[in-house]
Amino acid sequence: FSWYAVSGALNYKVWYYREGDNYTSPEYTTGSTNITFSGLPSGQYHFYFVTVCTGGVSDYIIIDLLI
Repeated sequence: FSWYAVSGALNYKVWYYREGDNYTSPEYTTGSTNITFSGLPSGQYHFYFVTVCTGGVSDYIIIDLLI
């Protein structure tokens, strides 16, 4: 995944939920505007993205994918 930088962002947090076994990943924090998940088993995933700024955390964005 990659995204445009948000002005004032300190970093970004990303995590995912996998249907079927109800697995939720740990939060991954990155200062970059991209992240790669590899080796994921096939299934339905919901990826969550938030921006962390000095004033707090944004609402999350969800991307649903079938892998």
